[in-house]
Amino acid sequence: MEYMSFLKKIEKKMVRGYYLFQGQEVFLADNTLERLIDAYVEEPYRDFNLTYIEGDKHSFSEIEEMLAQLPFMSDIKVVVIKNFAKEHGKEFGKRIIDLMDRDEHLICVLYHCPETLGKNYGLVKKLSERKRVISFDSVTDKQLEGWVEKKIYEGKKKIAEDAKVLFLEFINYSRDREFKSLYAVEGEIEKLLNIDKDTIELFDVENLTSKSVSTNIFRLTDAIGARKIKEALLQLQVLEELDEEPIRTLYMVSRLILLMYGAKSGKNRQVSSYEIQSSLGIGNYEWKKVEDYIQYYTLEELEKAILEVQNTDAILKSKKNDRHIELIRCISSVIIS
Repeated sequence: MEYMSFLKKIEKKMVRGYYLFQGQEVFLADNTLERLIDAYVEEPYRDFNLTYIEGDKHSFSEIEEMLAQLPFMSDIKVVVIKNFAKEHGKEFGKRIIDLMDRDEHLICVLYHCPETLGKNYGLVKKLSERKRVISFDSVTDKQLEGWVEKKIYEGKKKIAEDAKVLFLEFINYSRDREFKSLYAVEGEIEKLLNIDKDTIELFDVENLTSKSVSTNIFRLTDAIGARKIKEALLQLQVLEELDEEPIRTLYMVSRLILLMYGAKSGKNRQVSSYEIQSSLGIGNYEWKKVEDYIQYYTLEELEKAILEVQNTDAILKSKKNDRHIELIRCISSVIIS
């Protein structure tokens, strides 16, 4: 079950029994747990009706005893169990399954974020049958954009469109080790909310936002798009020093070239900019960049660039040659051709 569906069940007070929280996005899991507690446990009785258990610090008999305790001045209590899988293994799941039909006064959250239990884990199978596995996966790009806008609005600020796009580009959510969680993204938003003006602009994002490793990749693709060989080689050097994976860099270069080819081909056929952008599936900010870049390349040059990238991809995957040298050769060939 997706967490949004679970939130609706919380609102309708339809939650009872055992649930497994798992998935990468800890921020969403924590916020969902908070809303569950707020809905079911009154503040004055939280010492009695809310229990957190560190599974690796208790025997299952102790955990079972805590689960069996009745709520005080309420018909429901909430128990949250963390760190249970490594300590108790599959035996924990079997014992929990035995308790599932005795849950009329209980909401038990088995909290396993940011990891995911295997589908063959007996407990997962049983809870899945009852639609009680709640997944907290990384949000989509569109969801992230909406979430960022909402956070900035709640902070009583506005953000310029180009500043918002650059912010999302800098953090490169979920694709970089620095920004794998909304907690990290929230921290960057907090910096922007502290500025002493109503609207967050491009300058603010450039100067206040921490850059992910991918920022250098975007600078590289900008240099390729504008055919600036010196800047491209500089960014390649920086990426090598950061120990960035050459295949991932090549993927981003390949993506740019394919976007440019699609845009150039459409323009040559006199297709409208709106139709080309829609077919490429990119936002306004990225479209403006691509539309600018294609003035520097002919369609034939882009066709050769695609073949060059495909050939380099095969070489990188074969691991026969120095991968950084091959990347430099490929990008130099694309720009200078």
